[in-house]
Amino acid sequence: MTFAYPETFIHIFSRDENVVREGAKYLKVVAPSYMFCALSMLLSTGFRVEKRANIPLRVALIAGLSNVFLNWVLIFGKFNFPVLGVKGAGIATAISRGVELLTLSIISWNGKHEFAFSFKDISFDKSFVKTFIIIAVPVLLNETLWGFGTLLYKISFSLLGTSALAVMNIAESINRFFLVAALAVGNAALVLVGRSLGQGNKERAIRESRWCLMFAAIAGIILGAGDAIFSPYFAALYNVSDAVRTTAIHSMIIFGAIIPLKTVNCSIVVGILRGGGDTKAGFFVDVGALLLVGVPLAFAVAKLLNGPIELIYAMMGVEEAIKFLVGILRVKSKKWLNTIA
Repeated sequence: MTFAYPETFIHIFSRDENVVREGAKYLKVVAPSYMFCALSMLLSTGFRVEKRANIPLRVALIAGLSNVFLNWVLIFGKFNFPVLGVKGAGIATAISRGVELLTLSIISWNGKHEFAFSFKDISFDKSFVKTFIIIAVPVLLNETLWGFGTLLYKISFSLLGTSALAVMNIAESINRFFLVAALAVGNAALVLVGRSLGQGNKERAIRESRWCLMFAAIAGIILGAGDAIFSPYFAALYNVSDAVRTTAIHSMIIFGAIIPLKTVNCSIVVGILRGGGDTKAGFFVDVGALLLVGVPLAFAVAKLLNGPIELIYAMMGVEEAIKFLVGILRVKSKKWLNTIA
């Protein structure tokens, strides 16, 4: 859809025709790589379950470095390549994602890992399909609606004008770095809890869930402090007006205060609830807080109060607080302790 109708999607965020035109160039090029990204995530999860988390880490590092290098080459036209600008950034992203998928595939096939497969290996067992649907459909809906909710957040920013979008882009580019680390903590909890329950050891799963929550809280405080402390230095890298830069710094500081909650919530939803097969509860905790609390408050700030931008970020904090309260009650109930296999 983004390949066929890139302008339609860009218009959701901005009415600036220059932004729409350049954004459409990027989307049209990068859209085919979304399938690469999905398959890479699947293979990376397989390695983590086998306790080989170092492999996807190294491959992601290679892909990231190749992306940075190709961005430099294709955006600015180095080594006799034409200057491609935004389109070059899309090509670089697509190539780096292809490199990541190809590398992970070669390693999985050559190492004869259990999760490596070909199309001839695919078969349909009714009991497995039923279990898969019960467990996977809430996760699929969760991620889809979470993406939709994130989109709505961005639309709420767009209601405040182009400068608000510039602030959001600066803040998000930095915040994403810390959010990836938060999600990594959640994925680690998923592997640990899921493994223990798969072995039928519920007591160990409970102990590991507690340790994961404690570690998530500590990691979140460190990540949040890093985001807040270094926000002026990150913002200084962008060629924007002083007003946009100042607002971006304020937004990053507020987001830094939210990161500890986000990190713990990632461990609750992604790690503990999904690890125990309690994906329905994870769906309601995650999406419910997003669509029933966070997004409505963001639109209320944008439409009724006309800002400020920092207050929209504060509304994200309210969402995370509600999510934490409901999520921790579910964890304490121990209803997530299910043996899937």
